[in-house]
Amino acid sequence: MKKIAINVKHERRNSELKKVINSVVFSSKNAAQFADIYFTRIDLTKDTKDAKIFFVFVSDEAIEKSAEVIEKLNGIKKEIQLAVPKAMRLKFVPKMMFKLDDEYYKSKRIEKIFEEIKSDDEARDEAND
Repeated sequence: MKKIAINVKHERRNSELKKVINSVVFSSKNAAQFADIYFTRIDLTKDTKDAKIFFVFVSDEAIEKSAEVIEKLNGIKKEIQLAVPKAMRLKFVPKMMFKLDDEYYKSKRIEKIFEEIKSDDEARDEAND
């Protein structure tokens, strides 16, 4: 039971951190330069010293800009780190690392392959009828 409580607390911290990051990144002064990204998940270490922040692009065409976006996010990292202790009670303000969420794009690719297989199977079934 204690392990479940710890996991719930950890997930709540991840969620709270995501809210803080969203509020800073999408604030009125930053909104235009980050309009085409979406934060998918936060991996905060148990000791709260490190956090990996994963994001994806709203449109697939923007993926080439990931290095540029990471650089811009690193530019406002200090602003985010200053907002964290105001919004959350953590032992440490985490060191943040922004990453493109490859898992999201891999799952989209797999879904596309399944859709192609399904349409091929349906076309084959229609041809056999």
